[in-house]
Order: sequence, then C-alpha cells, then structure tokens
Amino acid sequence: MTARLPIPGQDDGTWGNILNEFLSVGLNPDGTIVTGTPNGVAGLNSSSLVPTAQLGTGTASSTTYLRGDGSWSTPSGSGTVTSVSVASANGFAGSVANSTSTPAITIEASPTGILKSNGTAISAATSGTDYAPATSGSSILKGNGSGGFSSATSGTDYAPATSGSSILKGNGSGGFSNAVADTDYQAPISLTTTGTSGAATFSGNTLNVPQYTGAVTTVFGRSGAVVAQSGDYTAAEVGAAAVAGATFTGWVAPAVVTLTFGSTISVNAAAGNDFRLTLTASTGTISAPTNPIDGQTIKFQITQGGSGSYTVTWATGSSGDFDFGTAGAPTLSTAVGDTDVIGFVYNTAKSRWLCLGAALGF
Repeated sequence: MTARLPIPGQDDGTWGNILNEFLSVGLNPDGTIVTGTPNGVAGLNSSSLVPTAQLGTGTASSTTYLRGDGSWSTPSGSGTVTSVSVASANGFAGSVANSTSTPAITIEASPTGILKSNGTAISAATSGTDYAPATSGSSILKGNGSGGFSSATSGTDYAPATSGSSILKGNGSGGFSNAVADTDYQAPISLTTTGTSGAATFSGNTLNVPQYTGAVTTVFGRSGAVVAQSGDYTAAEVGAAAVAGATFTGWVAPAVVTLTFGSTISVNAAAGNDFRLTLTASTGTISAPTNPIDGQTIKFQITQGGSGSYTVTWATGSSGDFDFGTAGAPTLSTAVGDTDVIGFVYNTAKSRWLCLGAALGF
C-alpha cells in the first residue's frame, strides 16, 4: 500500500500511524534524511542532493547534459559566426572583413583633424578654442587675443633692430639711434702737454697740462727738474734718502700697532715699531715679522689678560724668525695686567730678529 497523508474526518484513531508511515519514506526515526532508494523512491545524498545516478543512465560530468530520454550525453556538432558588424558610436566606426567566417575588425575614428575627448566619446577639436590655431605671421609673433598669433609690430610690440654704428640712445619710438658726443655723453678727452708754465686748461675735449721744467732746489739739498731728465731724483733716492744728522725740537714717536690674538699672530714690520698684544690663552704663536729693514728695531709690549699666567710661542729656527741667542726666550710675568717689554733688531746678514733684551713685570 502506498504511503499517504491522513485525510481529515476519515482517519480518526489512525491518523498518527498513517502520518508516521508517510514520513518514514524520506526520514529516519531520528529525523535525518533517508539515503538510497527507500520504498523504490530515489533519496537524497549526504549533501541533500538527488544522486545523478538516480536521474539517468550514463556518466554525469561537467561536459555532459541530461537528455530527455533520461541519459547523460556529450553535446555533438560545432557552430560558426554567421555575421559580425561594427556599430558607429562615440566618434568611432569600423569595418569587418570575413564577417561570416573568421572576422577581422578594423576600428576607425570618424572625426577628422585634431581630436578631443569628453571622457566618453571623441570629436573634432575646435581651432582657437581647444588649441592654438596655425600661425600665419611672417615675422616676430604676438598673441592675437583669440587663441592664435599674428605678426608683431616693430617699435610697438618690440624694439626694432638697431642700425646705429656707435653709442646708442633710445629714440622715443621703441628703437635706438646714434647718440651724439658732448650732447648725449661725454666725448673722449685727449691730453696734451703744451707749454712749460701756467695752470692746466681744459678746452673742448682737450686737457692741457704744461710740461714744467723749473728747477727744484730744496729737495735734500740738491736741485733738479720735475720732469724726467738726466740728473733727476729717482723714486729710490727720494724714498730712501739718507739723513746725515738731525735735531728735533719736538717729540718723535713710532707708530703703535695693536696685534690681534689668535693661534697665529701676524706682524708687519712696515706698519710700525711698537707692537702691543694682550694674551687671553696660551695657544698663540707670534709669526716672523714681514717686510723687515736691516737695522730696524721693534719692541713688543705683552700684557697678561683673562686669568693671567699665559705663555706665548715665538717663531724660531727659520729665515726671518726670532733669535734669542744662548739666553733663550724670556719667561713672561703671570699676574693679570702685568706687561713685559721685549725688543728686537733685524740683522739682514743673519736673516733674524735678534733679541735686545726684556724688561718684565710692569
């Protein structure tokens, strides 16, 4: 007897048994799904799917299909493209070769000229709006205010080519012209030496300075001419003229030079004879004085600064350096504010500054 559902009003007292019999067709007593083919009806597999073997004969796979006659079969036959075409849209068109067999598609742009894109389609760009048009000028160009160019006007838009042959000046029309000597600029001045007396004169563009030849009788007791001629004083004679003797009625003081303290303390003997130095550390070296003169005497006044007890190093051992003889360099005072005086004389034959002595502790 085929299992059925209870019929309302007809199965009083037996409807529970009828329902259990109906449910037992697909369910186990514990409520799980019955596998296999209970009561000749195909059941579900463990994945709650109908087994393919229950659907038809043959082998079910990813390449077969279930035919209407209940068998799994592989599709047969093949297909071909019957026709291919290209739709014209968004500025593109095209053509198809071999449209019914092995089509070859060619895509073409419909607009001509310079193209622009709006993000979806392409179209022809507009000259003067989307790009600068071709220039038509034949010289220097300027923007024409419409996205293009036109010929610029000489003297209005730019300075014209200069045609002058000397010093130039602006001509007030955007160009240049020759400047006029003595009007626009000072002409070159020529120098003459006509005459032997009188003041210098300037006439036109000529400066005349007379060539004085009057004798000079008060230079070192000798006479001579200002202009170069035989018997004149030379620069060496004037710069290094010897003085046999002199009496000074006033004071004479050598130039005082303040030295800068540092790791190297430079001294220029041509700058003076009295050199002052304040020590602020024991790291300084007094270099050999430059520009010495044979017999020149100089002195150093060295003062203790800072916290005192500083020492100084003298350049010795080489040509032009200091030489302290057998006595050696003096030991400086140590108290803050104390000044020591050390004197030297330059000896060309020895190429040294010879120490004359030291007076300490002032």
